[in-house]
Amino acid sequence: MGYKSEVTIAIAFVTKGELDAFIAPRLLQEEIAENKGCFERSEGQDNVLVFHVDEWKWYDTYPEVQAILELMHEVPTYGGAYRFMRIGEDFTDIEQSDSYGEPDANGSDDAGNDALDLLDNFRLVSYIESSCTVPLEF
Repeated sequence: MGYKSEVTIAIAFVTKGELDAFIAPRLLQEEIAENKGCFERSEGQDNVLVFHVDEWKWYDTYPEVQAILELMHEVPTYGGAYRFMRIGEDFTDIEQSDSYGEPDANGSDDAGNDALDLLDNFRLVSYIESSCTVPLEF
């Protein structure tokens, strides 16, 4: 049993090449590799990657959740941006965040602003409703 959540994370880089360079080595990590099928490219935006799971026990003490959160928080240090949404079984239990203001590798707090601009029109709620994605391929 346990409390389950639906989680969506959108990760954007200015170019597909930057996204691929960031994500490829991380998909080899055991906890990430086990959930590789949960990552898909956004349809029509090959520089946006979406992680989506439904009915997951999203406890930050679980190794796979820790690995996903660590990956997410690394994105700004490589010039990308992210948006995160978790909706619990109780639909009033909603958690949202993004990378706005997170420091990059040089300590600048405007890390990934160009990439975050790409996510301005990317609405996680709309994504969850439509699940409009294409398979992740390299």
